[in-house]
Amino acid sequence: MATSPTNLNEYYTQQGQALPTVQQRQDVATKAGITGYTGTAQQNGTLLGYLTGLPANKGTGTQAPITATSLQNTPTPIVTPTPVPQSTAVTDNSIAGLLATTKNNVATDQATQDAKTKELEGLITSQGDQGVVENKIYADNGVDTLKKQTDDYTSQIEAEQKALKDKIDGIRQNPNGMSAQGIQAEIERAQTESSGRQANTALLLSETTRQYATATAIATRQVEQNTAKLKASIDAKTFVLNQLGTKLATEQAQAFQLQSKQLDYKQDMLKEAITNAQKAVENGTIDGTTGYQAVSDLISGKTELSQFNNKIGNTDNTDGILDGVDYTSYATK
Repeated sequence: MATSPTNLNEYYTQQGQALPTVQQRQDVATKAGITGYTGTAQQNGTLLGYLTGLPANKGTGTQAPITATSLQNTPTPIVTPTPVPQSTAVTDNSIAGLLATTKNNVATDQATQDAKTKELEGLITSQGDQGVVENKIYADNGVDTLKKQTDDYTSQIEAEQKALKDKIDGIRQNPNGMSAQGIQAEIERAQTESSGRQANTALLLSETTRQYATATAIATRQVEQNTAKLKASIDAKTFVLNQLGTKLATEQAQAFQLQSKQLDYKQDMLKEAITNAQKAVENGTIDGTTGYQAVSDLISGKTELSQFNNKIGNTDNTDGILDGVDYTSYATK
C-alpha cells in the first residue's frame, strides 16, 4: 500500500504524473471549494485533502466513494470549505514601489525648493535695491524737478534782496550829489521795483512748493505700497519655503525608513529561502549542489524568487512571497 502523500508533488508523483502548474490546478481547486486559488500552502493542503478523498481511480486514498446512499446516511450536512483569505503581505516589489514614489516626491520637492529659494533671493536683492526704486518713483512723479524749481525761486528771491541792499547802499553814497529828499525818493523807488519782482517770484515759489508737497506725498505713498508689497512677497515665499522644507525632511525620513525596510525584507527573505532550500535537500527534492547554486543565484540577483522556488521544487509558493514570515510588518502607514 502506497504511503499517503504529504504534499501535492508526492501525490502527483504517485499518480505517475508531473506536478501541474497553478493555473492547471485551478479547475480541480474550484471543485474542491477553494476560491481564488493561487497555490498557497494552506490552499494546497485543502486541495491535497480533496484529492486523496476521491475514488481509487481518481486518487490514492482509501476512503469509499461518495454516493447518494452514503449521503443519505450522513447525519451532518456537507459544509463547503471556507475560502482562504488572501495574504495582504507586503512584497519587495511593493516596498520598492513606495520607495521609488517617495524618492520621486523628494526630487520634485527639492527642485521646487531650489526654484522658490532663487525667487526669494531675487526679492531680497530687490529689497536691497529699494533705494534705486524709490529714487525712480520720486523722479517719475516730478518731485526732483519741482524741488529744483523751488530752490531756484528761493535763490532768485534771495538774490533780489541782496541786489536791493547793494543798490540802496550805492544810492546812499550819493555819487550824483542828490539832495536828501532825492536820495530817499530813489531808495523808495528801488524798493518798490524790487518788492514787485520778489512778490512775483514768491507767487511762483508758493505754487511750486504746493506742487512739490503734493508730488512728494504721492511718491511717498507709492514707495510705502511698493515696500509693503515686496515685504509681503518675501514673507509669503519664506513661509512656503519653511513648509516645503518640513515636507521635504519628512519625505527624506520616509525614504530612509523604506530603504531600511527593504533591507530587512531581503535579509528575512534570504534566510527563509536558505531554510527552504535546506528542507528541499533533506527531503530529496533536490541535491545539495542544486540547492547551493539556487541560493547563490538568488543572493547574487541572477534569479528572481519565483525562479528560485521552481529550482528547489517549492511549488507551494508561486506568488513571489515566501512563507513563515509576517511580511505585513514591513508595511508603511
